[in-house]
Amino acid sequence: MTPIRLSYINPVEKAEAAVKMIGIARARAGGDAFLASLCDDAQARAMIILDNMGSKEQKAQTERLGELDTKRDDLLRALYYRLKGDSFMITEPARVEAAVAILGEVFDHRMQAVSMPLLKETAWIRERLGALGGALAPHVTTLGLTGLVTSIGEANDAFSAAYENRSSARGDLPKAIMTFVPDLNNALTLLCSYIEARFSPEDRDAAFDPMMKVTRKRTSLPQEPETPAP
Repeated sequence: MTPIRLSYINPVEKAEAAVKMIGIARARAGGDAFLASLCDDAQARAMIILDNMGSKEQKAQTERLGELDTKRDDLLRALYYRLKGDSFMITEPARVEAAVAILGEVFDHRMQAVSMPLLKETAWIRERLGALGGALAPHVTTLGLTGLVTSIGEANDAFSAAYENRSSARGDLPKAIMTFVPDLNNALTLLCSYIEARFSPEDRDAAFDPMMKVTRKRTSLPQEPETPAP
């Protein structure tokens, strides 16, 4: 399992992911009072950062970004499962051929894009849309998928624009926010260590998933600053 690199994550992204992680941990705590106290402490320290972000618009931008990411993921799933269904229509060989061709070229016969880091998924979608509008276009037409493919492109463009807007806004994060980061790191280190020791592998992975997503995004984009400049 890839380690959670707390010091490498933007403080606001870290606080947002921490709140999600804590929610999952609470749901799987099973009445563990000590875990609840660790969750309370970590959540309080995460909320201090989120409450001191400066502009409340940034929180709205983050929420909007999540909505747009969910939308494009749902559209990708819709395309994938539509293709899977068509690939079994043995009474219509042309549809089977078209579906299998797209599944192989675009998805490599497995649904993995939605678990990619955000910007890697954005680039992946753009590359695949190029293929769908090029060599695979006749297959798209055969299966009547033009509208769905167009919607995926629009959703990806909307996500990309929203991501750029939020990144620009975060360049103006208040310097004072950095004073709260060490306490959050310490609280999360204790919480993560406890989860690692006490949770089953399945529950542990579920709890760590929000933090792992931002960790993977940061490690795949080393050119982006981990934290605002002091």
